[in-house]
Amino acid sequence: MKILHFLYDHVKNPWVGGGGAIRLRELYTRLAARGHHITVITGKYPGALDYSEGTLEFRFVGSDSNNYVLSTLAYANKAIGLIRAMRREVDVIIEDFAPWNPLFAHKINSPPVVMQIQNFLGTEILRKYNVLGLPFWLIERYYPKRLKHHVLMVDALARRFDLKGTQAVVSNGIDSGLLELAPEDGGYFLYMGRLDLHQKGLDVLARAIASTDARFIIAGDGKQAEKNRLAQMLASHDNALLAGFASGPDKDDLLRRSLAMVLPSRYEGQGIVLLEGAACGK
Repeated sequence: MKILHFLYDHVKNPWVGGGGAIRLRELYTRLAARGHHITVITGKYPGALDYSEGTLEFRFVGSDSNNYVLSTLAYANKAIGLIRAMRREVDVIIEDFAPWNPLFAHKINSPPVVMQIQNFLGTEILRKYNVLGLPFWLIERYYPKRLKHHVLMVDALARRFDLKGTQAVVSNGIDSGLLELAPEDGGYFLYMGRLDLHQKGLDVLARAIASTDARFIIAGDGKQAEKNRLAQMLASHDNALLAGFASGPDKDDLLRRSLAMVLPSRYEGQGIVLLEGAACGK
């Protein structure tokens, strides 16, 4: 099968290289190993270069400007054209939904078009962006219903979006090797993920840290402005450590030695890091 998937996020994207991009890579690495051909159209960022891993191909489109908004808009503009240009070359098109860059793939009659939905923002869009968020709120409210086929992170999303037609739930997975790690008590609570104050609720976490003597480690990366704001919030509290991005053995060690995971997100699909923490006995 030839699959054409559109998702702005990429694991190395400096702005949004989060769980959705990890999920895509893990799923398609396995499908490619079974002989399927997958082309992922993703957003360009400074230094991004097209590459392939066997029959899994990543193409970066849009603008290589060091500006997230320009990059997102340029991606959507280019991706809409590629849907029409490439649709006869593939067996199925998948649009990963985000209200910031809708691709209006529902206008394509052939091949089948599937929308993947990972989370629901709802009125949080308006809380964050005020009146400027209204177009995105309307897109989230009405656009997903226009498609007939959906892949969902959790079944609750079908009710949230009031979806009709066919739906399949494909939950997140984890590296089974985490189940083999021996848990320890390192004496700290762990946040691990993208440093996004509003979506991830890190402003709430900062206030909680200020009200307790418990130790916290915050591991992750994000936009420089977000990192600076978080550092300012925590500057006077010596019970919190900003550990930066963690991967491989360093990530595993942080997970298995934590007391518990914290994820104060205002909206979230199915946080992979919580599943990983649970696998480590947290």
